[in-house]
Amino acid sequence: MTRLLANTPIALAMLFASCIGSCIVANRGRADSILGEQLSTFTIPSPGAKVLGFRCDVTVGNVMSAGYVPVEISLRGVGVFPADRRLTVRIQTQPEGQAPPRNGLTINLPIVATQGSSVVTVNRYVPKWSAGVSWNVSIWEDGRPLPEYEANIGNRLPANGFRFRQLLPDETDFNSVLVIKDDVATVDTLPEMQSMLNDFSFAYGRSSPVPTKAEDPTFYENMLRSNWMSAIGQSELPTDWRGYNNHDAVLLDPVAIEQVRSNPAGLAALRDFVLVGGIVVVYEAGEPNETLKSLDFAWTDDAAARQQIGPMVAQLEAMQKSEDKEAREELAAIKSHIQEIQEAEKSGSKKIATESPQPGALPTAAQPNGLMYGTAVDGEAAVTIYGELEYWFPTDLENAIEYRDRAEKELAEMRRSSPINLSMPSPDVFMQPVGAGMVIGTTAGINEPDDQSKWSVVHGLFGYRISPMLRRGIDPMIGDRRFDRWLIPGVAQPPVYTFMALLVGFVVLVGPVAYRKTSKSGRSYLMFAIAPLLAMLTTTAMFAYGIVSDGFGTSTRIRQLTFIDGGSGDGAERVRATYFAGIRPSDGIQFPAIAEVMQYPEGSTDSWQDRFFESPSIIGAISIDEEIQRFDSSFLPSRQQCQFILHLPRRGVGHVELVAATEGTPDKIKSTFDFPLRSIVLRNRDGGYWTADAVGPRATIDAKPVASKVATKLMGRMYSEYRPISVTKQAGNRQNYSNAIFDLVLDTNRLIDSQNVMTDGSFELVLQQRLQSDGDIPAGYFIATAEPSGDVICIDEVDTVDSVRYLFGTLP
Repeated sequence: MTRLLANTPIALAMLFASCIGSCIVANRGRADSILGEQLSTFTIPSPGAKVLGFRCDVTVGNVMSAGYVPVEISLRGVGVFPADRRLTVRIQTQPEGQAPPRNGLTINLPIVATQGSSVVTVNRYVPKWSAGVSWNVSIWEDGRPLPEYEANIGNRLPANGFRFRQLLPDETDFNSVLVIKDDVATVDTLPEMQSMLNDFSFAYGRSSPVPTKAEDPTFYENMLRSNWMSAIGQSELPTDWRGYNNHDAVLLDPVAIEQVRSNPAGLAALRDFVLVGGIVVVYEAGEPNETLKSLDFAWTDDAAARQQIGPMVAQLEAMQKSEDKEAREELAAIKSHIQEIQEAEKSGSKKIATESPQPGALPTAAQPNGLMYGTAVDGEAAVTIYGELEYWFPTDLENAIEYRDRAEKELAEMRRSSPINLSMPSPDVFMQPVGAGMVIGTTAGINEPDDQSKWSVVHGLFGYRISPMLRRGIDPMIGDRRFDRWLIPGVAQPPVYTFMALLVGFVVLVGPVAYRKTSKSGRSYLMFAIAPLLAMLTTTAMFAYGIVSDGFGTSTRIRQLTFIDGGSGDGAERVRATYFAGIRPSDGIQFPAIAEVMQYPEGSTDSWQDRFFESPSIIGAISIDEEIQRFDSSFLPSRQQCQFILHLPRRGVGHVELVAATEGTPDKIKSTFDFPLRSIVLRNRDGGYWTADAVGPRATIDAKPVASKVATKLMGRMYSEYRPISVTKQAGNRQNYSNAIFDLVLDTNRLIDSQNVMTDGSFELVLQQRLQSDGDIPAGYFIATAEPSGDVICIDEVDTVDSVRYLFGTLP
């Protein structure tokens, strides 16, 4: 069946993994199990080395793209620990296994082995702003490395790693994880899922139908350890949303959801993943309201979401009709061909060829007598032609009948595909935006041949979301020119007019003033001393003004987008923060432990290929514990604007609601947020718009009804007032007449969807579409602005400049 999407085959990724010698193992059966591919668990010190009271097992997820890598560390004491031991596991990237080489990081993971314990296990997620996994792992105590407690893990990058598309196929391949109802996912506990996998099969380069478990259990064993279709049981659920983040979608049925609900931490992590931008697909789903409610979300029946599905179904049905017509015409041609051979045999006019047949095929409807195209059943030519005479081989009739039977079977299966119903209250496919992500429901089963067309529609809804880079809207490896769209105005930029004034003053002093004075006094030779002195003073004045004008403190510009589920008050957010420090902060900067933090490098004229061959370097050191991620001062150099992108969940942030008028009181807007709102526009479920100028913390204020045109202008003003635009230079596309890649986000976008440009991530896309492109919000939604929250600002005592917080979400 023709597919709605075309992706780079994941077989390339599997081939690449085998070429670089990665040994993948599964570490299963416990909470926070690492999903998908893992590097081999290694133990330090190695056998035979001196043991200083404990051994350490380290398991690392095989994450090739930039992102956060899951790491599991287990300290096993020789007996019990006789006293508290404060250890640090240090991870440092190896230059030969990362690209670009200059994006190296040193990660410190503090671990305390308490007195009396024998095993201490911790799970951490560590940042990686490069492609590839190659680390040096060592254990430190009291500021010194322990002898023999060191090992290297990972693989060198291949020589052709400068070809970005071959190095990171996961950015264009679809990767998913199946959650089953059993405690542990094994080949025995996996359900049969041929229908779903056959639709997804093109994503990993398989042309033949997926086998059953009985036919090929090895296929499913490998699948469990892969990224493209991993599987986990209930006891293996992540309790951190980043555990899912290297997959594009989580698949589960209502029975599995009920099991997940008995694990509050597992359910919370799954909800966080969706709110931050991930996808949950519920198969064998019931009505939309029940499906969303099972995940503690509310069904809002978004008309825009339904409009995305309708054209996709129509396109699929048109393709199916065309394929059905082609299949019937081909079957008719095959039957005609069989009849021709049978008549030739009866009349005795059949000629037997003495030469070996050339590659050819059975006839098709388009060329009923053309005998030189396609392939026969066994790859051998069934019929060929020499000159103008047709020669028939002894197995022609047998092969043609076998081909006919198979074609009839395929046509029957094609016609078995049931029509897709989109009518409420029980559509076969539905979609609900939730935060920056979405929940997709389908009545399709994972092993029902009749439902394969439904899976095609489901897969077609993913779009750009199959790329983690596009979902985030950030490339931390080489950056891009869109860095300039969110700078702190007037900081770390040359004061052009002041410098012009100083230079004019210099010219005036050297020319009309100094020269005339010395000429009149007969001492023109003094100009040889005066001119250099004035030039030195002017240069010093320009340098001093540049430093003093920027100041010696720290300033920041924050763009915080918070998307909220009104029913629960939970949310998720994307924070784009630019910092400038007159003096580098000695304590460094810090971020919440639950956040995914990415640097945003300023784009340059260097391509990915140029960066691949740069000299290696370490950006700085990061310390991660259960509370914070602390980046040292190297990440914020003096007198330089630096940007970071954060994604993190927000539990219990609050909600707003419209309190209906009662006798003697008007309609009111009620806020449960702990912070004031600058402005707000909401739309009730009847479609009416309401607004208020400002709402205090946990306050209730009178609401004003407004016409839709007025609301559109208000929302447009909300967006344009803080719209990200370049303030220094045009960040447009450069002309590129080579195969060099200067913008990884745009290049990935072109591979997935060449028509729609998606560069700023899911959060920004939703906000721009609602406030600027569409000029409206769905019924039952609100949009508000506020001051950025202090907990996303990574430095104390900082001046906030031209910053904003957008809050967008549903009403309870």
